[in-house]
Amino acid sequence: LQSEKTSDANGNAALKATIDPAITADGTYSLICPAKVLGSTEYGGNFNEAFMLTWNVVSPQIQDFAPTVNPTQGEVSIDEIKTTIITLPSPVNTFDSSSVCFTNREEQIWHDNVATSTISDDRLSITITWDFAPKAGCDYKLLLPAGCIILDNGAKNVETEVTYTIANNIAESIILDKTIVEIVAKETISLYAIVLPDNTTDKTVTWKSSDNTVATVDSNGLVTAVAIGKAIITATTTDGSNLSASCVVTVIPTPGDVNNDGNINITDVVTVASYVLGNTPHTFIFDAADLTNDGTINIVDIVTIANIILNNEAPEEALYASRVATQYAMESRFFIEDFSIQAKETKTIAVNLTNDTAFSGFQADIKLPEGLELCQEDGEYMISLSTRKSNDHVLTSAMRSDGTIRLLCYSMSLNEFDDTEGALVYLTVTAANNFIGNYEISLNNITFTQADLSEYSLEPTICHLTSTSGIEDVNSGIIVTTIESGIVVKNAPLGSNIRVYAADGSIVASKVAIDGNVVIAAPIKSLYIVTVDGKSFKVMMK
Repeated sequence: LQSEKTSDANGNAALKATIDPAITADGTYSLICPAKVLGSTEYGGNFNEAFMLTWNVVSPQIQDFAPTVNPTQGEVSIDEIKTTIITLPSPVNTFDSSSVCFTNREEQIWHDNVATSTISDDRLSITITWDFAPKAGCDYKLLLPAGCIILDNGAKNVETEVTYTIANNIAESIILDKTIVEIVAKETISLYAIVLPDNTTDKTVTWKSSDNTVATVDSNGLVTAVAIGKAIITATTTDGSNLSASCVVTVIPTPGDVNNDGNINITDVVTVASYVLGNTPHTFIFDAADLTNDGTINIVDIVTIANIILNNEAPEEALYASRVATQYAMESRFFIEDFSIQAKETKTIAVNLTNDTAFSGFQADIKLPEGLELCQEDGEYMISLSTRKSNDHVLTSAMRSDGTIRLLCYSMSLNEFDDTEGALVYLTVTAANNFIGNYEISLNNITFTQADLSEYSLEPTICHLTSTSGIEDVNSGIIVTTIESGIVVKNAPLGSNIRVYAADGSIVASKVAIDGNVVIAAPIKSLYIVTVDGKSFKVMMK
């Protein structure tokens, strides 16, 4: 006990006593101050006997509490009962959500451990979200066991029960957000059912299609177009009102998918060509072929489909990418022979076709390695067909966003390629200054068609190539240049084979060097490729 002199509010002398350590246990306590202390002149000198103060220390009693539950008992809707809010008199310390449960009185089934709970920021309320679906028209009891909630002051909740009756409000009407839609094959669209009034107890609906071969619908109203035609999609209430609403879904042709197989490729081009020639293809969707919408099918529509394939101008690119060919030509190959090229060299390479089946058209993707570029002349890629083509074969190409070169070839008369082996396409490429090492050229997505519109998929192929710096050519001293009427090869080794090729890969001349200089006539102004015992040189006649 520590004491000190002080004064009260009126300025009178007073004694302040501090108890240390503080009293922590219940009991009766007394404070005694001797008379000799109080009787001293310091405190007025008028006290002749001791002063004693006695008091009882009693700890406050913690009272259990009854939580406030919302919604309160009575009739509630299914939406109202999905969330329960418990309001507390002071901040919560702990909450055992696993002990809180619902019971269905009629079925005598307890639903425990089905709740997720959150405690408010100020800890004065608890929100419980229920994971089970109550049934309309049934009674439910919510039970909060005693002690499942403990407050910061130690108070615990008393056992609390709340009884609910789930209202059963029957639907009066149902509408769909769409009643008429048009989509193309494999496209999807979502339909949404609106059940009224808003307080309808059970807004669940079932979905059904009148023709699953045209369009299907799942349990969430997602409609998937399957094939051209019409289907009626119907939503029906399940609460006993048996109300329905419908949407007419029309699946229209996909532009360019002429044979209605879900893919846009060379087969569609050949199918249109067959139609233009007066034939009647087995499957032909006029509206899908008439891309110009002029009521006439002609070469313009064919070129338009080619642009869809080459340049991805239609939204159905994904359909093409997932295409599965109907047949495989196991004995046929579309490939480039392994070769070598020197840095800064330009070379014409052949893409060969060995086939056991007669073909009339094809499409394929070629991927060149970085540093090996496809040459251009007058803004056009230097790609050409060999003499295996017919007079009306058309070869088109395009560089795609991923760097691959897509080739597309077709015949308006459905003519077949000649022979069963040899070069079919020529590519003129040039190697960059630093193009040195081992590389690959890949051919993928190879599809050939026959005149009868049969489609064949060929296996992808790889060409291996090696590039050097070209020092050997420098050391050889060979010079290829031009004069007014032809090409001159200087310093050619005696007996060396000299060949001159046109830009399309066709051979112009072939000679054997009998002296150091060889002159070859080249009257046409064009790009020529000259080979001297396998070494290639590029020269332009102007």
